[in-house]
Amino acid sequence: MLERARRFAGDGLVTVRDHIRGLPTGALIAGGAVIAVLAIVLLVISFMLPDASATPPAVSVRVQATASPVQAMGIREQLALELRRARQASGLSLTGAGRRSGLAQSRLSGLEEGTVRPTARDVDALSGAYELSPEDHNRLMYLQFRLDR
Repeated sequence: MLERARRFAGDGLVTVRDHIRGLPTGALIAGGAVIAVLAIVLLVISFMLPDASATPPAVSVRVQATASPVQAMGIREQLALELRRARQASGLSLTGAGRRSGLAQSRLSGLEEGTVRPTARDVDALSGAYELSPEDHNRLMYLQFRLDR
């Protein structure tokens, strides 16, 4: 049998059972309120999300008539232009760049004209010879990677 504790409250006698007395009622009420608020927030969010079964709207594509020269170029031409700009920015001639990178001058010329397909080793050697920043080196390597695909 449950043991009962008695206390006087106001005019009458109030009985509190042991299993009820130990409960943290404030914490239970606060926890229940938090759960209720979270449930309401999730419900509102679910109504705000688009319906997955709905048909997507028709998309129209408009081609831009005036594209910049870089956008109109292929990847090989863009990489060739970037290699030439990097060499000129470093102040090297084709001969000097060839000596620093270990590549033949004729190969460098072909790379900058876009007639020779550059390898990852070519781009890596030229990036080192031109002392490019890691960002510029990565951009050139990315172009070379796209060219191989």
